[in-house]
This record gives sequence, structure tokens and C-alpha cells, in this order.
Amino acid sequence: MTEIELLPEVDYYEVLQVSVNAEQDVIQAAYSRLVDKWQAQRQPGDHAAFDQLAILDRAITLLSDTTKRKEYDDLRRETNTSGVADESVSTKSTIETSRRTSAIKLLGVPLIVTVVSAFGFWAVLRDKPEPRSTPPTSHAADAWLAANKEAGATKSANQDPKGDSTARPLLTADELFVRVSPSVVQVVVLDREGERFGSGSGFVIGTDGMIATNYHVIERANSVLIVFSDGTKLTVMGVAALDKEADLAILKVTQMVKPQPLELASNVMPQVGTKVYAIGNPLRLSNTLSDGLVSGHREIERTTVIQTTAPISPGSSGGPLFGSDGRVIGVTSSGLKGGQNINFAVPVSHLIGLLPRPEKDAQLTRFPLMRQSDAEDYIIRGEAAAEKKEYDQAIKQFDEAIRLEPHNSEAFCGRAWAWYVQFKLVNALRDFDESIRLKSINKRAYSGRGVVNYHLQYYDKSISDFDEAIRLDPKDGYMYRLRGSSWSGKEDYENAQRDFDEAIRLDPNDGDAFRDRGHNWKRKKDYAKAINDFEKSINLEPQTGLGITSGDLAWLLATCPEGKYRDGKRSVEIATKICEFHRWSFFVFLETLAAAHAEKNQFDLAVLYQTKALDDPQLRGTLREDSEQRLELYKKQKPFRDYR
Repeated sequence: MTEIELLPEVDYYEVLQVSVNAEQDVIQAAYSRLVDKWQAQRQPGDHAAFDQLAILDRAITLLSDTTKRKEYDDLRRETNTSGVADESVSTKSTIETSRRTSAIKLLGVPLIVTVVSAFGFWAVLRDKPEPRSTPPTSHAADAWLAANKEAGATKSANQDPKGDSTARPLLTADELFVRVSPSVVQVVVLDREGERFGSGSGFVIGTDGMIATNYHVIERANSVLIVFSDGTKLTVMGVAALDKEADLAILKVTQMVKPQPLELASNVMPQVGTKVYAIGNPLRLSNTLSDGLVSGHREIERTTVIQTTAPISPGSSGGPLFGSDGRVIGVTSSGLKGGQNINFAVPVSHLIGLLPRPEKDAQLTRFPLMRQSDAEDYIIRGEAAAEKKEYDQAIKQFDEAIRLEPHNSEAFCGRAWAWYVQFKLVNALRDFDESIRLKSINKRAYSGRGVVNYHLQYYDKSISDFDEAIRLDPKDGYMYRLRGSSWSGKEDYENAQRDFDEAIRLDPNDGDAFRDRGHNWKRKKDYAKAINDFEKSINLEPQTGLGITSGDLAWLLATCPEGKYRDGKRSVEIATKICEFHRWSFFVFLETLAAAHAEKNQFDLAVLYQTKALDDPQLRGTLREDSEQRLELYKKQKPFRDYR
């Protein structure tokens, strides 16, 4: 018999507002009408609407399939015998049970933000490993991931990134920006029709028209345009040198350039803890400065790279990574595998190794570097449209690619991701299925289908997909983290623990993995280890110091069932800093501060902040019910304990 997975307290006929005898055309029409309704009402960060869209997709998946519908009807009749009694009990569930159910329902929501928005469709659909995202398992995750993630690296002793015995004068951030930003350029990639379909960053390394960038930025271009900060545009004649393995390319433009070439540091790798700055063009925002630290040296695809906390967003690939003295120490690359706060740069030594090569026009490699079919052109356009969040246009491009090449796995995979970010999960599943059928070794399709199944709470299917992705790439710690979250969704915390442990073994500097494992320790009621992992996560990922993980730590210190781990004073301090940083605007952080004050027996303040949290219109559904119940507790001068 086909496995039918049910959500508690959900009648899928009621979800679609149809009778149990409804015909297929009536069911399909009802589904389309309700999806359009919720899509129109949904606001950014509105996770209640997302929940409803996910349940609608579960409903249509079951009721549009004759076999599944029959089996569902049989199960429904069997459960209806005791359904009334069960429903009456569930509506009177405790605060703790209600919170736990809400958390499980919302577990996977911000995957959309981290997989698509934060890293861009380009990186997701490339042949390189896709960027990491994290299915949240936290009280703070849902609001935080909808927020503006500003980078703020912790201070460390300034070191000479070059490793020279004589250090150069160190520059302030504004001094560095004024000095070097004119030499940072935008690399615009054009298709056969001369239309823009992607962009990256680059920088001047020679006055004779030499520009450094990432190979992956220009590998699928038919032509390339360089745009300088003053608006000057120059056409690229060709590629003077490239290193695919190190993801580097040196381009030559049609004439001499005005900006001075940037100074390159020596071949020595910068020390861990070195202050660094990145300048690039994220999302077409010209010359954007970010800062961070060198957090490690990693071996990726046989190349030792610089790991940094300086944010590297889509459009910044190929830009320079500077030391505090203004010299280039690396070339940023979001095309390499990276987490939400884990970014990479190719050491400048690899770039220096390309410089001595001949640069004469006759020896330039001309565009295009890769032969492309017409279908591949449409795939490129689809990716470009998706990167700009024009998902309807992206789907049209993928449709045309599929029309031209009905057996193109990548076209189906691309369209599946476009469906996914629009919450059309049934369509996404169908396209991921077809992509895998056409190319059984397509890791991206397996991981994508796993994410969709995870959203729909089909945890067994999600685990099976991540199993296959891990079989194809057993060294990808991100896949272990995703599978661990799926085990956690099934409440199988032992298997989840093993996967989180393996993710950390593969990358001991992945703060997100420590955070996820911390939540798993919490569910296993090992609160000391949970607190320890949260603290490790914060130390490894400075940007989370005023966000997700710090909020989780503050929540645990305020609401832990075991008194010896509660610390109301510390919780208030952490939660207050988070609320101040986010201008008192996110209900999750306000609720954390309320719980912290309640732990200190400051119930007037607890009521104040809990009431302010309830003013947030994004607090809906079960989460609002939980919040209202906590408010009543505080009014009775009782603290909240989280037994999840």
C-alpha cells in the first residue's frame, strides 16, 4: 500500500473547501483559487501564510491522485471513529505542546531565504556544490531570517595579512574604501543576443587593461562588459589567463584603464583572526564594502582557500579581499561551497601565478568559452531571471528550454527551484522527479526534492533524498545537516545527533552545525551541552551574535525546565542587545526578552514586552495563541518553562 502521511487535526477536503465527493476539476479549481488568495495576502516574513500554502500542496497531492485519494478516504473513515474525541483534546493542549507543534510546522520556512535569496539562483543551479542553508530549529529563526542581516565582525588584533616582517600602515575602513574602490569593477555577462543574464565583480591588476575575476562568473558568457565606478564601460576582448580549478580568470579590455592597479600581497596565507574587507557589487549595488575576519584555511576541491566572515553575496564573486593595509590578499568566490556566515576567497598566490603568462591579443581566449545549445541559452536566461526574483519569467525560459530539449535534466531542475520559491510545491516535486529520472546522479535535484519533502513534513522521503545526495557526495557536511534536521522532524534525535556530529567532523568551523546540534541536545534534555553548542556557534559565526543563535541561547537561559541552567540576568542582557539592534521590531526577540524578565520575577516588564510582541501583525495562528497564553501566565506572575 502507498504510504499516506497525515498532519494531525487536518481534513484535506476542508482545507480545499470541497466535499468528499468532489470531482477532480472542482478540486483543481478550488486549489488554484485558494493558492491565488494566499499568495495575494502573503507579506514578507508571513510564515502563517506559508504554512497554509504548504498544507494546500499536501492536500492537492493526495486528492488529485486517484490511488492516494482512495487510500486517504479509507484512512479518514477509520480515524473518524475517534476523531471527535481526539479533536476536543487537541484544542485544549498545553502551551508546551502547542509551541512544539508550531515549531515543527515552521521548521523549514527560511530555507527559501537562505537557498535562494541570500545566495542567489545562479549558485544553486551551477555545477559547483550548492551553497548551504539551514533548516531552522529555533525560536528566533522565523523572524530573524526575514530580517536584514547586517555583517558585524568582532574586533581582533590587526595583523599584517602578508606575513611580512615590516607591516604596512593600517587603514581605517573609510580610508581603505576611498583608496581602492575606484579599481573595483562590475563584470556584466551577456548572452548571444547581447542581453545581460548575470554579473559579478572584478578588479584592476594592470593599467594595460587587465582585470581579475572568478572563472565561474564568465564561463558561460558570449561577451563581457566591464563597468567602472564612474560609469565607464569597456568591452572585454578575451581571457588572457584562466585557472578553472582555482576559479580565477584574467580578462583584457579594449583599451588602457584609468584606475590604478591594486597592489597584491605576497604568497603568504593571511593568519586566522586577520581583519579583512571585501568590496563587490552584490545585487548590482556598485562598490559595497563589508568587513570580517579570516576564520580559517580550508581545502576545497583540491585548492586551499581563505575562509572569512566578510559577507560575499551574489554579484560580489570575483571581487578583491583586502587586508587592513589595502593590499589584495584574495579573490572572493561565492561559487565555492559556503554557509550563511561562511564565505571563501581564493588566495592571491593563485592569481600571482597567472600573471607571468603571455598577454598578447593573439593569445587571448575568445568568447564564448563554452559551446551552448539553444536550450542552454534559455536555461541561462532562466537563471538570470530567477536571480532577479522574476520567477514567472524564469519559468517561461525553462519552459522553452524543455520544449527544445525535453530530456534536459538541468532545465527541469531549474524550473523546480523556480516553482519552489513560489510555494508551488506540487509542481516543484514533479519537476524534481523528472530531473532525477533523466539524470539519476543529479545531486542538486535530490537535495532540492529533499528540501521540498522536508517542507511538506514528508520526513521519510526527505531523508531518502538526502541519503542519495550524501551517497553522491559523502564529504558534504551540509547534506548531513539537512538530513539531521529531517531526523529531528521525525523526533528521532539519536539519528539526528549522528548527522550533526558528522557535519561538525567534516567542518569543525561550521557554526550553523553547532547551532543545530544545540537544538538537538535541547530536545534530548541535555541542557549543558545545548548551551555549550550555542556558545560555540556564536563564537564561530560573529554575525549571529545579535540574531538567531544568541536569541536561542537567551531563550534557553530564561525558559529551561531545569533551574540550575537558568540565568535570568544573562538572558535579559543578551535579549536586550538583540532587541536594540533590531529596533524592537521582531516579536520573537521581544518574547524572549519578556521570558527573561519573567525569570527574574520582573513580571510588569514581562507583560509589557509580551504585549508589544502581540502588536506585531506577523504573529498569527498557533504562534499567536501561544503568545497570548504566555501573556496570561505573566499576568498571573508565573514564568514560562519550555518543555519541548
